[in-house]
Amino acid sequence: MIDKVTIKECYLCKACSNICPANAIDYLIEEKGFLYPEINYSKCTNCNMCEKVCPVINNTKTKRVRYPITYALRSKNIDVRLNSSSGGIFFELGSYVLDQGGSACGAIFVKDFQVMHVITNEKNMLKKMCGSKYVQSDVGLVYRKIKEKLNAGKTVLFCGCPCQTSALKFYLKKDYNNLFLIDFICHGIPSQTFLDAYIKTMEEKYHSKASQIEFRNKDKGWHRSCVKILFENGKIYNELVSVDVYMTAFLNGTIMKESCYHCGMKNFNSNSDITLGDFWGAELYFPEIDDNTGISVAFVNTEKGNDLLNLLDIEKFEVDKEKIIKYNRNVIESTKPHQKRNEFYKYCEKNDIGKALFDFFGESKSDKLERLLKYRLRCIKNKICGKDKPLY
Repeated sequence: MIDKVTIKECYLCKACSNICPANAIDYLIEEKGFLYPEINYSKCTNCNMCEKVCPVINNTKTKRVRYPITYALRSKNIDVRLNSSSGGIFFELGSYVLDQGGSACGAIFVKDFQVMHVITNEKNMLKKMCGSKYVQSDVGLVYRKIKEKLNAGKTVLFCGCPCQTSALKFYLKKDYNNLFLIDFICHGIPSQTFLDAYIKTMEEKYHSKASQIEFRNKDKGWHRSCVKILFENGKIYNELVSVDVYMTAFLNGTIMKESCYHCGMKNFNSNSDITLGDFWGAELYFPEIDDNTGISVAFVNTEKGNDLLNLLDIEKFEVDKEKIIKYNRNVIESTKPHQKRNEFYKYCEKNDIGKALFDFFGESKSDKLERLLKYRLRCIKNKICGKDKPLY
Protein backbone atom coordinates (compact mmCIF):
# COMPACT_ATOMS: atom_id res chain seq x y z
CA MET A 1 0.00 0.00 0.00
CA ILE A 2 0.93 3.65 -0.34
CA ASP A 3 2.34 4.39 3.11
CA LYS A 4 -0.37 6.93 3.95
CA VAL A 5 -3.33 4.80 2.80
CA THR A 6 -4.65 1.69 4.52
CA ILE A 7 -6.66 -1.20 3.09
CA LYS A 8 -9.69 0.20 4.89
CA GLU A 9 -9.31 3.48 2.97
CA CYS A 10 -8.09 2.40 -0.48
CA TYR A 11 -10.58 2.82 -3.35
CA LEU A 12 -8.66 0.52 -5.74
CA CYS A 13 -8.98 3.31 -8.31
CA LYS A 14 -5.45 2.65 -9.71
CA ALA A 15 -4.52 6.30 -9.98
CA CYS A 16 -1.23 5.38 -8.30
CA SER A 17 -0.25 2.67 -10.78
CA ASN A 18 -1.25 4.84 -13.74
CA ILE A 19 0.89 7.79 -12.61
CA CYS A 20 3.95 5.83 -11.48
CA PRO A 21 6.78 6.51 -13.98
CA ALA A 22 8.71 3.46 -12.77
CA ASN A 23 5.71 1.07 -12.87
CA ALA A 24 6.53 0.24 -9.26
CA ILE A 25 2.97 -0.47 -8.09
CA ASP A 26 1.99 -4.14 -7.88
CA TYR A 27 -1.34 -5.61 -6.78
CA LEU A 28 -0.47 -8.43 -4.44
CA ILE A 29 -2.18 -7.84 -1.09
CA GLU A 30 -5.33 -9.99 -0.92
CA GLU A 31 -8.10 -8.92 1.44
CA LYS A 32 -11.68 -10.23 1.28
CA GLY A 33 -11.41 -11.04 -2.41
CA PHE A 34 -9.76 -7.77 -3.48
CA LEU A 35 -6.16 -7.20 -4.58
CA TYR A 36 -4.65 -4.07 -3.07
CA PRO A 37 -1.61 -2.09 -4.30
CA GLU A 38 1.87 -2.50 -2.89
CA ILE A 39 4.92 -0.42 -3.71
CA ASN A 40 7.81 -2.42 -5.16
CA TYR A 41 10.67 -0.52 -3.52
CA SER A 42 13.26 -2.15 -5.76
CA LYS A 43 11.74 -0.07 -8.60
CA CYS A 44 10.49 2.94 -6.63
CA THR A 45 12.31 6.25 -7.27
CA ASN A 46 10.64 8.07 -4.33
CA CYS A 47 9.02 10.63 -6.63
CA ASN A 48 5.84 10.53 -4.48
CA MET A 49 3.65 10.89 -7.57
CA CYS A 50 1.38 8.14 -6.22
CA GLU A 51 0.57 10.25 -3.17
CA LYS A 52 -0.05 13.36 -5.26
CA VAL A 53 -2.83 11.73 -7.31
CA CYS A 54 -4.44 9.56 -4.62
CA PRO A 55 -8.07 10.66 -4.05
CA VAL A 56 -7.96 9.35 -0.48
CA ILE A 57 -5.09 11.67 0.42
CA ASN A 58 -6.04 14.68 -1.66
CA ASN A 59 -9.83 14.78 -1.86
CA THR A 60 -11.52 17.87 -0.46
CA LYS A 61 -15.18 18.77 -0.27
CA THR A 62 -16.48 20.47 -3.39
CA LYS A 63 -18.41 23.70 -3.00
CA ARG A 64 -21.09 24.36 -5.61
CA VAL A 65 -23.28 27.42 -6.02
CA ARG A 66 -25.78 26.61 -8.76
CA TYR A 67 -25.37 22.87 -9.06
CA PRO A 68 -26.43 20.12 -8.92
CA ILE A 69 -29.50 20.45 -11.13
CA THR A 70 -31.59 17.28 -11.10
CA TYR A 71 -33.50 15.74 -13.98
CA ALA A 72 -35.66 12.71 -14.62
CA LEU A 73 -34.85 11.58 -18.14
CA ARG A 74 -34.86 8.69 -20.57
CA SER A 75 -33.97 7.76 -24.11
CA LYS A 76 -36.80 8.03 -26.64
CA ASN A 77 -35.64 4.70 -28.07
CA ILE A 78 -37.28 1.84 -26.15
CA ASP A 79 -34.64 -0.65 -27.36
CA VAL A 80 -31.92 1.54 -25.84
CA ARG A 81 -33.83 1.64 -22.56
CA LEU A 82 -34.32 -2.12 -22.48
CA ASN A 83 -30.59 -2.66 -23.11
CA SER A 84 -29.76 -0.39 -20.17
CA SER A 85 -30.21 -0.68 -16.42
CA SER A 86 -32.40 2.42 -16.19
CA GLY A 87 -33.32 5.00 -18.86
CA GLY A 88 -30.53 4.57 -21.40
CA ILE A 89 -28.91 7.98 -20.86
CA PHE A 90 -25.32 6.74 -20.76
CA PHE A 91 -25.78 5.28 -24.24
CA GLU A 92 -27.25 8.55 -25.50
CA LEU A 93 -24.34 10.53 -24.03
CA GLY A 94 -21.79 8.13 -25.46
CA SER A 95 -23.48 8.04 -28.86
CA TYR A 96 -23.39 11.81 -29.12
CA VAL A 97 -19.66 11.94 -28.30
CA LEU A 98 -18.89 9.14 -30.76
CA ASP A 99 -20.93 10.86 -33.48
CA GLN A 100 -18.76 13.94 -33.00
CA GLY A 101 -15.61 11.89 -33.56
CA GLY A 102 -14.79 11.31 -29.90
CA SER A 103 -14.33 8.21 -27.75
CA ALA A 104 -16.12 6.66 -24.78
CA CYS A 105 -14.49 4.83 -21.89
CA GLY A 106 -16.48 2.43 -19.71
CA ALA A 107 -16.60 -1.05 -18.21
CA ILE A 108 -17.32 -4.20 -20.22
CA PHE A 109 -17.26 -7.94 -19.62
CA VAL A 110 -14.23 -9.59 -21.19
CA LYS A 111 -13.12 -13.24 -21.08
CA ASP A 112 -14.62 -15.31 -18.24
CA PHE A 113 -16.76 -12.38 -17.06
CA GLN A 114 -13.81 -10.30 -15.94
CA VAL A 115 -14.73 -6.60 -15.95
CA MET A 116 -12.36 -4.04 -17.46
CA HIS A 117 -12.46 -0.41 -18.55
CA VAL A 118 -11.80 0.08 -22.25
CA ILE A 119 -11.87 3.00 -24.69
CA THR A 120 -13.83 2.82 -27.92
CA ASN A 121 -15.18 4.84 -30.82
CA GLU A 122 -17.54 2.06 -31.94
CA LYS A 123 -21.28 1.89 -31.15
CA ASN A 124 -21.22 -1.91 -30.75
CA MET A 125 -18.64 -1.62 -28.00
CA LEU A 126 -20.59 1.25 -26.44
CA LYS A 127 -23.58 -1.09 -26.13
CA LYS A 128 -21.41 -3.51 -24.14
CA MET A 129 -20.69 -0.70 -21.68
CA CYS A 130 -24.41 -0.35 -20.96
CA GLY A 131 -25.97 -2.25 -18.09
CA SER A 132 -24.82 -2.45 -14.47
CA LYS A 133 -21.84 -4.64 -13.64
CA TYR A 134 -21.80 -5.13 -9.89
CA VAL A 135 -18.12 -5.93 -9.50
CA GLN A 136 -14.80 -4.08 -9.20
CA SER A 137 -13.71 -3.10 -12.70
CA ASP A 138 -10.03 -3.16 -13.61
CA VAL A 139 -9.07 0.20 -15.12
CA GLY A 140 -5.61 -1.10 -15.98
CA LEU A 141 -3.62 1.80 -17.47
CA VAL A 142 -6.61 3.38 -19.18
CA TYR A 143 -6.03 6.79 -17.56
CA ARG A 144 -2.77 7.04 -19.53
CA LYS A 145 -4.59 6.30 -22.78
CA ILE A 146 -7.26 8.89 -21.99
CA LYS A 147 -4.59 11.53 -21.37
CA GLU A 148 -2.98 10.76 -24.73
CA LYS A 149 -6.29 11.27 -26.52
CA LEU A 150 -7.07 14.48 -24.65
CA ASN A 151 -3.64 15.94 -25.40
CA ALA A 152 -4.18 15.06 -29.07
CA GLY A 153 -7.35 17.19 -29.02
CA LYS A 154 -9.79 14.24 -29.04
CA THR A 155 -12.99 14.32 -26.99
CA VAL A 156 -13.42 11.57 -24.38
CA LEU A 157 -16.44 10.62 -22.28
CA PHE A 158 -15.42 8.60 -19.22
CA CYS A 159 -17.89 6.66 -17.08
CA GLY A 160 -16.92 4.94 -13.86
CA CYS A 161 -17.52 4.70 -10.13
CA PRO A 162 -17.25 8.03 -8.29
CA CYS A 163 -13.85 7.03 -6.91
CA GLN A 164 -12.58 6.15 -10.41
CA THR A 165 -13.90 9.43 -11.79
CA SER A 166 -12.16 11.34 -9.02
CA ALA A 167 -8.97 9.33 -9.60
CA LEU A 168 -8.92 10.25 -13.28
CA LYS A 169 -9.39 13.90 -12.38
CA PHE A 170 -6.43 13.82 -9.98
CA TYR A 171 -4.31 11.84 -12.44
CA LEU A 172 -4.81 14.43 -15.18
CA LYS A 173 -3.93 17.30 -12.79
CA LYS A 174 -5.85 19.84 -14.85
CA ASP A 175 -9.24 20.42 -16.44
CA TYR A 176 -9.81 19.49 -20.07
CA ASN A 177 -12.66 21.05 -22.05
CA ASN A 178 -12.72 17.92 -24.22
CA LEU A 179 -13.29 15.52 -21.28
CA PHE A 180 -16.71 14.64 -19.89
CA LEU A 181 -16.74 12.82 -16.56
CA ILE A 182 -19.77 10.63 -15.83
CA ASP A 183 -20.26 8.66 -12.65
CA PHE A 184 -23.26 7.01 -11.03
CA ILE A 185 -25.04 6.68 -7.71
CA CYS A 186 -22.90 3.98 -6.15
CA HIS A 187 -24.03 1.41 -3.59
CA GLY A 188 -20.55 -0.08 -3.29
CA ILE A 189 -18.40 -2.56 -5.21
CA PRO A 190 -18.02 -6.35 -4.77
CA SER A 191 -14.86 -8.18 -5.80
CA GLN A 192 -14.19 -10.17 -8.96
CA THR A 193 -13.37 -13.13 -6.70
CA PHE A 194 -16.95 -13.31 -5.44
CA LEU A 195 -18.45 -12.91 -8.90
CA ASP A 196 -16.21 -15.71 -10.20
CA ALA A 197 -17.29 -18.00 -7.34
CA TYR A 198 -20.96 -17.18 -7.90
CA ILE A 199 -20.79 -17.93 -11.63
CA LYS A 200 -18.85 -21.15 -11.02
CA THR A 201 -21.53 -22.34 -8.60
CA MET A 202 -24.31 -21.46 -11.05
CA GLU A 203 -22.49 -23.37 -13.80
CA GLU A 204 -22.35 -26.42 -11.52
CA LYS A 205 -26.08 -26.13 -10.80
CA TYR A 206 -26.97 -25.82 -14.49
CA HIS A 207 -24.30 -28.31 -15.69
CA SER A 208 -23.03 -25.90 -18.31
CA LYS A 209 -20.73 -22.97 -18.91
CA ALA A 210 -22.33 -19.54 -18.62
CA SER A 211 -22.25 -17.57 -21.86
CA GLN A 212 -23.88 -14.30 -20.78
CA ILE A 213 -24.95 -12.48 -17.62
CA GLU A 214 -27.16 -9.45 -17.06
CA PHE A 215 -27.50 -8.07 -13.56
CA ARG A 216 -30.52 -5.90 -14.37
CA ASN A 217 -32.49 -7.70 -17.06
CA LYS A 218 -35.92 -6.20 -17.79
CA ASP A 219 -37.86 -9.23 -19.08
CA LYS A 220 -40.16 -8.75 -16.06
CA GLY A 221 -39.91 -4.96 -16.20
CA TRP A 222 -37.62 -2.30 -14.75
CA HIS A 223 -39.32 -2.41 -11.36
CA ARG A 224 -38.80 -6.17 -11.18
CA SER A 225 -35.26 -6.35 -12.55
CA CYS A 226 -33.73 -9.80 -12.67
CA VAL A 227 -30.33 -11.42 -12.82
CA LYS A 228 -30.35 -13.35 -16.08
CA ILE A 229 -27.71 -15.93 -17.00
CA LEU A 230 -27.61 -17.79 -20.31
CA PHE A 231 -25.87 -21.15 -20.42
CA GLU A 232 -24.27 -22.93 -23.36
CA ASN A 233 -26.67 -25.88 -23.00
CA GLY A 234 -29.62 -23.56 -23.68
CA LYS A 235 -30.81 -23.28 -20.08
CA ILE A 236 -31.68 -19.86 -18.64
CA TYR A 237 -31.57 -18.54 -15.08
CA ASN A 238 -33.78 -15.48 -14.57
CA GLU A 239 -34.38 -14.50 -10.94
CA LEU A 240 -35.40 -11.27 -9.24
CA VAL A 241 -32.56 -9.08 -8.03
CA SER A 242 -34.16 -9.15 -4.58
CA VAL A 243 -33.92 -12.96 -4.50
CA ASP A 244 -30.65 -13.78 -6.29
CA VAL A 245 -27.95 -14.68 -3.74
CA TYR A 246 -25.14 -12.59 -5.25
CA MET A 247 -27.32 -9.49 -5.50
CA THR A 248 -28.72 -10.08 -2.01
CA ALA A 249 -25.19 -10.17 -0.58
CA PHE A 250 -24.38 -7.02 -2.52
CA LEU A 251 -27.51 -5.06 -1.66
CA ASN A 252 -27.47 -5.90 2.04
CA GLY A 253 -23.90 -4.66 2.41
CA THR A 254 -21.95 -7.89 2.83
CA ILE A 255 -19.44 -8.17 -0.01
CA MET A 256 -18.17 -4.66 -0.81
CA LYS A 257 -14.61 -3.45 -0.38
CA GLU A 258 -13.81 -1.78 2.94
CA SER A 259 -13.71 1.81 1.65
CA CYS A 260 -17.28 1.54 0.35
CA TYR A 261 -18.61 1.62 3.91
CA HIS A 262 -17.22 5.10 4.52
CA CYS A 263 -16.93 6.49 1.00
CA GLY A 264 -15.53 10.01 0.68
CA MET A 265 -17.25 10.53 -2.68
CA LYS A 266 -20.78 11.02 -1.41
CA ASN A 267 -22.61 14.33 -1.88
CA PHE A 268 -21.21 14.80 -5.41
CA ASN A 269 -17.63 14.94 -4.18
CA SER A 270 -16.14 13.06 -7.15
CA ASN A 271 -16.01 16.21 -9.33
CA SER A 272 -17.94 14.51 -12.14
CA ASP A 273 -19.91 16.51 -14.68
CA ILE A 274 -22.98 14.27 -14.47
CA THR A 275 -24.07 11.64 -11.93
CA LEU A 276 -26.50 9.05 -13.31
CA GLY A 277 -28.79 6.59 -11.54
CA ASP A 278 -32.21 4.98 -11.41
CA PHE A 279 -35.18 7.21 -10.71
CA TRP A 280 -36.68 5.11 -7.95
CA GLY A 281 -39.98 6.69 -7.00
CA ALA A 282 -40.70 7.74 -10.58
CA GLU A 283 -44.09 6.02 -10.46
CA LEU A 284 -45.07 8.49 -7.74
CA TYR A 285 -43.86 11.67 -9.41
CA PHE A 286 -44.18 10.85 -13.12
CA PRO A 287 -46.74 8.02 -13.36
CA GLU A 288 -47.78 9.21 -16.81
CA ILE A 289 -44.39 8.32 -18.32
CA ASP A 290 -43.38 5.35 -16.15
CA ASP A 291 -43.98 2.44 -18.53
CA ASN A 292 -41.70 0.09 -16.55
CA THR A 293 -38.93 0.17 -19.17
CA GLY A 294 -36.68 2.45 -17.10
CA ILE A 295 -36.24 6.09 -16.14
CA SER A 296 -32.89 7.63 -15.27
CA VAL A 297 -32.06 10.42 -12.91
CA ALA A 298 -29.20 12.81 -13.62
CA PHE A 299 -27.54 15.11 -11.14
CA VAL A 300 -25.89 17.68 -13.39
CA ASN A 301 -22.88 18.96 -11.47
CA THR A 302 -21.20 21.40 -13.87
CA GLU A 303 -21.95 23.85 -16.65
CA LYS A 304 -20.12 21.56 -19.06
CA GLY A 305 -22.33 18.64 -18.05
CA ASN A 306 -25.46 20.71 -18.48
CA ASP A 307 -24.38 21.88 -21.94
CA LEU A 308 -23.74 18.28 -23.01
CA LEU A 309 -27.08 17.05 -21.72
CA ASN A 310 -28.92 19.84 -23.54
CA LEU A 311 -27.50 18.59 -26.84
CA LEU A 312 -29.28 15.24 -26.54
CA ASP A 313 -32.65 14.45 -28.13
CA ILE A 314 -34.18 12.80 -25.05
CA GLU A 315 -37.15 13.12 -22.71
CA LYS A 316 -36.11 15.34 -19.80
CA PHE A 317 -37.96 16.81 -16.79
CA GLU A 318 -36.45 18.87 -14.01
CA VAL A 319 -37.22 17.38 -10.59
CA ASP A 320 -36.55 18.33 -6.98
CA LYS A 321 -33.25 16.86 -5.75
CA GLU A 322 -34.75 15.78 -2.42
CA LYS A 323 -37.33 13.60 -4.18
CA ILE A 324 -34.49 11.63 -5.74
CA ILE A 325 -32.50 11.33 -2.53
CA LYS A 326 -35.56 10.11 -0.62
CA TYR A 327 -35.55 6.81 -2.54
CA ASN A 328 -31.83 6.69 -3.30
CA ARG A 329 -29.97 7.34 -0.06
CA ASN A 330 -26.63 6.29 -1.56
CA VAL A 331 -26.44 9.75 -3.10
CA ILE A 332 -25.49 11.08 0.32
CA GLU A 333 -24.82 8.00 2.49
CA SER A 334 -22.46 5.05 2.34
CA THR A 335 -23.92 1.57 2.56
CA LYS A 336 -23.75 0.12 6.05
CA PRO A 337 -22.03 -3.27 6.48
CA HIS A 338 -24.36 -6.19 7.12
CA GLN A 339 -24.45 -7.25 10.78
CA LYS A 340 -23.31 -10.76 9.85
CA ARG A 341 -20.55 -9.63 7.47
CA ASN A 342 -17.66 -10.84 9.64
CA GLU A 343 -19.46 -14.11 10.32
CA PHE A 344 -19.95 -14.59 6.57
CA TYR A 345 -16.25 -14.06 5.80
CA LYS A 346 -15.21 -16.48 8.54
CA TYR A 347 -17.56 -19.03 6.97
CA CYS A 348 -15.92 -18.37 3.58
CA GLU A 349 -12.52 -19.24 5.04
CA LYS A 350 -13.70 -22.80 5.73
CA ASN A 351 -16.13 -23.25 2.84
CA ASP A 352 -16.37 -22.60 -0.88
CA ILE A 353 -17.43 -18.99 -1.52
CA GLY A 354 -20.23 -20.03 -3.83
CA LYS A 355 -21.58 -22.40 -1.20
CA ALA A 356 -21.33 -19.63 1.40
CA LEU A 357 -23.41 -17.28 -0.76
CA PHE A 358 -26.19 -19.85 -1.05
CA ASP A 359 -25.98 -20.97 2.57
CA PHE A 360 -26.24 -17.41 3.89
CA PHE A 361 -28.46 -15.75 1.30
CA GLY A 362 -30.38 -18.51 -0.46
CA GLU A 363 -34.18 -18.33 -0.29
CA SER A 364 -35.90 -21.18 1.54
CA LYS A 365 -39.13 -22.74 0.26
CA SER A 366 -41.11 -21.06 3.03
CA ASP A 367 -39.50 -17.69 2.22
CA LYS A 368 -40.40 -18.11 -1.44
CA LEU A 369 -44.00 -19.02 -0.64
CA GLU A 370 -44.32 -15.98 1.64
CA ARG A 371 -42.81 -13.70 -1.01
CA LEU A 372 -45.14 -14.93 -3.75
CA LEU A 373 -48.15 -14.56 -1.47
CA LYS A 374 -47.21 -10.97 -0.61
CA TYR A 375 -46.72 -10.19 -4.29
CA ARG A 376 -50.14 -11.63 -5.11
CA LEU A 377 -51.80 -9.57 -2.38
CA ARG A 378 -50.11 -6.41 -3.64
CA CYS A 379 -51.37 -7.16 -7.13
CA ILE A 380 -54.93 -7.49 -5.84
CA LYS A 381 -54.62 -4.38 -3.66
CA ASN A 382 -53.36 -2.25 -6.53
CA LYS A 383 -55.76 -3.85 -9.05
CA ILE A 384 -52.93 -4.45 -11.47
CA CYS A 385 -52.71 -8.22 -11.31
CA GLY A 386 -51.50 -9.53 -14.65
CA LYS A 387 -50.36 -6.13 -15.84
CA ASP A 388 -46.74 -5.15 -16.37
CA LYS A 389 -46.83 -2.18 -13.99
CA PRO A 390 -44.52 -1.13 -11.15
CA LEU A 391 -45.33 -2.53 -7.73
CA TYR A 392 -44.31 -0.46 -4.69
